[in-house]
Amino acid sequence: QAPSMVVIEIDREFDRFRSLLGAHKWAEVLSDPAEEQKDKFTRIFFCKLTTAREIEKDGWRRVDIKEVWFKGW
Repeated sequence: QAPSMVVIEIDREFDRFRSLLGAHKWAEVLSDPAEEQKDKFTRIFFCKLTTAREIEKDGWRRVDIKEVWFKGW
């Protein structure tokens, strides 16, 4: 775990899984990015932890996201 890392849980029924992997510019995915966020980007990698319990035991905490934060979701 690191301050600049997050683990996201994806529903197994989600059919666009591959589109999540890779780099994403915040200006292109956030609905209303602050000026200082517009040049930032996120890289998404596959996580080897497979259950919410494994992730919790590894020291991560759950924060639910809202669809309105993102464009086109």
